[in-house]
Amino acid sequence: MNRDADHLRLLSIFHFVYAALIAFYASFGLIYIGMGTFMMPMLQSEIKNEVKKQQAAAKAAKAKEEADATVVNEDGSKTEIGADDASDQAGPAAPNAGSGPAVGPTAPPEAVFSFMSWIMVFMGTVTIVLGFFFAFANAFAGRCLVVRKHRLLCLLVAGFNCVNVPLGTILGIFTLIVLLRPSVENLFAGVIEAE
Repeated sequence: MNRDADHLRLLSIFHFVYAALIAFYASFGLIYIGMGTFMMPMLQSEIKNEVKKQQAAAKAAKAKEEADATVVNEDGSKTEIGADDASDQAGPAAPNAGSGPAVGPTAPPEAVFSFMSWIMVFMGTVTIVLGFFFAFANAFAGRCLVVRKHRLLCLLVAGFNCVNVPLGTILGIFTLIVLLRPSVENLFAGVIEAE
């Protein structure tokens, strides 16, 4: 019986330590929330600047195209030629003729970056909420092990801990081994064995 009490005390300490580790790692979700909140608007402003550069390049190419449509005669006078005359003088049409100047790939719309920002905030929030839920569950199970109440809850938390490899698995297995002993079950039930 003394051995069972020592094992329960050790398991409660390990549950408290594991709860602190889970809470610490869950706090990394704040990084995702920060990135989604602060870094994506900066990317959006860079995208706006890139779109403005592309529009300026398109305007410059259009102005050059209009300048090319003017022919300088031998006597120095300038004559504008229409689209039909320009195609006659230029020879066969290029594959992109009439489609405007070719400017590099266009930037994705701002909605994509806004969506990515919300995804990062959502993932960070889910990480924090679930992490702190499991941290609280482990801390509460540790407290229940100390006061020897809510054995079923302790078994459920031990089962969920088995999924968290490697520390949670070790803690969960040892908690299940100890809590499934008939002598420990009697301790939780309040039955005192005669020695």
